[in-house]
Amino acid sequence: MATVEITAAQIDHASSDPLSRHDYAILNEVEGSLARGLQLKAWWDQTKAGGPGAKRFPTALTFNHPDFSFAFFGHAPVDGQTLPVLGDFQDLYFDRPKSPSVLTRAAADWLRRQIQEFALRYFARISSSDLPKAFEPGAPSPPAPLNPFGLCPGKNIEKEGFGQTQLYYKLRESGLIGKFPESQRSAIVDMREIGTKYEWIVGDARMFGFNVSIVPFGSHLPYFEVPLQEGQLGVISRELITNNDDPQAGVLGEYGYGLATIKNTSYHTLVGYGPGYFDEGFMTFTWRVLAEGSIRVRLVFVANQPEHIVNPALDPINWVLKVADTASFGLSSRLLTPVQNAFNQLPLAVKSALIDPVFGALALTNLLTFDQAAQQLCLSRRDVQKLFLFYHFTAIYTLITNSVLTWRQIPNWLNPDDLPAWVVHGTGSQPESVRSGQNSHGHRQ
Repeated sequence: MATVEITAAQIDHASSDPLSRHDYAILNEVEGSLARGLQLKAWWDQTKAGGPGAKRFPTALTFNHPDFSFAFFGHAPVDGQTLPVLGDFQDLYFDRPKSPSVLTRAAADWLRRQIQEFALRYFARISSSDLPKAFEPGAPSPPAPLNPFGLCPGKNIEKEGFGQTQLYYKLRESGLIGKFPESQRSAIVDMREIGTKYEWIVGDARMFGFNVSIVPFGSHLPYFEVPLQEGQLGVISRELITNNDDPQAGVLGEYGYGLATIKNTSYHTLVGYGPGYFDEGFMTFTWRVLAEGSIRVRLVFVANQPEHIVNPALDPINWVLKVADTASFGLSSRLLTPVQNAFNQLPLAVKSALIDPVFGALALTNLLTFDQAAQQLCLSRRDVQKLFLFYHFTAIYTLITNSVLTWRQIPNWLNPDDLPAWVVHGTGSQPESVRSGQNSHGHRQ
């Protein structure tokens, strides 16, 4: 689907924050990304990754938990072409509130309204959490260059899960497009407003701690870590909202939402695949309230298979040639120009294999070992893709298990008076005294 150019006449000037060139670049990608994401979702809904050429396999074990999951490789039709895809599916236990057996059905009926409100209105606001960190009142704060040499507690708070904010919107009635004011970015709209008030919204889901470790020589020897881009832009439309009462026998309700991924083409980094760089993809979160009293959550993720890990737009081969030319005061250009021209004429897929230190190193290793590295040590392109899916599984699993703690804190999600400000406004779960750097007596540290 061709990129749709957004014009000034389509902007909601009355309510929108000012738009920059960067904002326009993202907005131009929204409609096409949404269309491709919905095509992938239609493929999933029809096949559940079980169609011709698809391969399912286990990617993670959850011990002593009533969970079910699998990952998969397959091929999906997108824009009239066949796209190699990968993804994973998780059906996780969420909660089973305790009640006498004679009250189980009545409790489940009440719970489905609680889950509906939690999933559709508040989950996106509380989907990240802060990890514990060392804390000592009155501890000094040395300059950053000196801190690695001391044992003072660090200032930074590490997070896990998804830190979601809303960036842009399209109004359903007028079709006007805008940017949410800064004060509204964390208080994600009620998903039930998408399809009524909004045609779609665009958000930024920051997947914290998404680093893929490659350990080619064993756990006790040097390894390298690929820090995948944390930010994932996504568009949410009514086709990605689930809000169903009594969808089937034994299920009292299904509630949740999803997003179609948007590739951020406005800047380039070393990493060329992962959150923020999917060409096409979608993700959904769906809570299910069962008549027997338990609550489960289903999570689906599908995206294009990686052709490279390092961004080919950075073209490190040409960088090396340019540096050599500069260092030799132009002498090397006469000798290396034929090499550079030959490299530039190679197909993109071949160039990616040559310049990608991850896939390139794996290909060379298997060439030198007659594929024994893949067969005996799981060092192959496919194993890197499986590792990526495992890290994705772990990030989502942690997100859901942590959200249970927040879900249980609130006695009644339907009563606004029971909700703390950090849930309503999505500003984080830390007490204000900690976030502002104060101790329990209100003094600055």
